[in-house]
Amino acid sequence: MSIVFQVLSTAIVNFGGMIVGIFYTWPSSTIGLFTSPNTPLNRVMTETEISFLGSLPSISAIIVTPFVGIIIDSLGRKWSCIVFSLIQLASWVIITTCARVEVILFAMFVCGLSSCMFIVVTIYVGEFCENSVRGSMVSATMIFFGTGMLVSYLMGGLLDYKTMNYVGLSLTVLGLVLLSTIKESPLYLLKYGREQVKHSKLLEALPTISISDEISVPAVYNYILNISVTKDQVFRVLKGLDPTKGAVSDGIPSIFATRCASALALPFSLIINKSLSSGVFPTAWKEALVIPLYKTSDKCSVKDYRPISILSDRGWRRRKHGIERLENCIQKTEEAKKVLKQLAEKRDWLP
Repeated sequence: MSIVFQVLSTAIVNFGGMIVGIFYTWPSSTIGLFTSPNTPLNRVMTETEISFLGSLPSISAIIVTPFVGIIIDSLGRKWSCIVFSLIQLASWVIITTCARVEVILFAMFVCGLSSCMFIVVTIYVGEFCENSVRGSMVSATMIFFGTGMLVSYLMGGLLDYKTMNYVGLSLTVLGLVLLSTIKESPLYLLKYGREQVKHSKLLEALPTISISDEISVPAVYNYILNISVTKDQVFRVLKGLDPTKGAVSDGIPSIFATRCASALALPFSLIINKSLSSGVFPTAWKEALVIPLYKTSDKCSVKDYRPISILSDRGWRRRKHGIERLENCIQKTEEAKKVLKQLAEKRDWLP
């Protein structure tokens, strides 16, 4: 996916943030008008109502913020942006068509609900853009918000009340049209198993990120590296070891690991999580403990000894547990199978 496409998509999703900036600064351009005898409203606003005019958007933003995570995961990143833009559109329509003080205050309360768009935009940009531009694209959120405030000040100084409202309404409609042209976050589609991801050409165009000099994995699958195991899971694996198996090069026999599972579960879980995050299975866990075994009765002759490898049940079970965690956390798609194959070839995670 080209950098230009990522920049354009970032600008489109941040357009709603500019509208939020216009809304938050809009009272500064209208307070003088609303308190004058020539007010366009049905009556002059009181001091209390003027205070609410500027504070209601922040109050509604506080109310809706705890529920943003549910909205984002239910609707998706793109449709969450569209919903919040529709809220902005509804606010502008109310302000443009109504002249009652109470209705204007209600419109300001409603527009504050769209402030959570900043959270959606940050998540979308983080999932959509590649590493080289992600930081700059995330910072664009505040740039667009500041631009919206500047535009609001300019409109308040250059335009009359009705024209200013119509311009704000037009910009919101433009933002909705632009939002309809962008793609949903491919990571969201993959995470929630949406059918569209199987036919999406966007996945093929995603940039690659270099995990090391040996392997490059599509950025959409980077979440695989965040898989982790818990202390309890490792404890159950240790308790299930075969006590008749020998030790590996770390010198810990299986019977010792089984009997001391409660004490070893935490350090072992840290080692396994480090192994999962790096994609490298510890070499020591793949080695066997080699002992000399004599073939004849002459124990003093070196030629009568042969090396015997005592395999460790513990190392095999750790590898098996890691494989199961990987298989449970990826989608059964052709792209995912390619990633597993690449990990198996380059990182030796799979046996």
